Amino acid sequence: MVQSIVAVTAGSLLTALPPALVHRVAGVVFLVFAWSMWRRVRDDEEESLGSGDGSLLQSATGAFMVIFVAEWGDLTQLATATLVARYQQTLIIFVAATLALWAVTGLSVLIGSHLRNAVHPQTFQRIAAVLFATIGAYMLATA
Repeated sequence: MVQSIVAVTAGSLLTALPPALVHRVAGVVFLVFAWSMWRRVRDDEEESLGSGDGSLLQSATGAFMVIFVAEWGDLTQLATATLVARYQQTLIIFVAATLALWAVTGLSVLIGSHLRNAVHPQTFQRIAAVLFATIGAYMLATA
């Protein structure tokens, strides 16, 4: 929720700018995100959360901290800020972004290990890039 609060606050500050400018910049930002996502090289070195002998609280705290730190300034947080600036629907976007982060985290925990063996992570990265490009093109077309 903290990540979403930061993102919608930043997006709310952007609403002081002229709407046409925000729409064009938002479209370009999404296209840059798409390009970045498409080109991102998968990092093969993964950090371990621990040896597996810790308590549930220790494991949950470790997982929370890794996700919390990883989300600062990532594409989804910046995309959330851009959506708030574009549509000025702070509460709806906050709730949607928070629920999306929870859903993605939950799905990652539940089925991540199975998908990791069945589908190459770069495939998901490419799908995300196409979605970002589609949103960016739409924003530019409707600016």
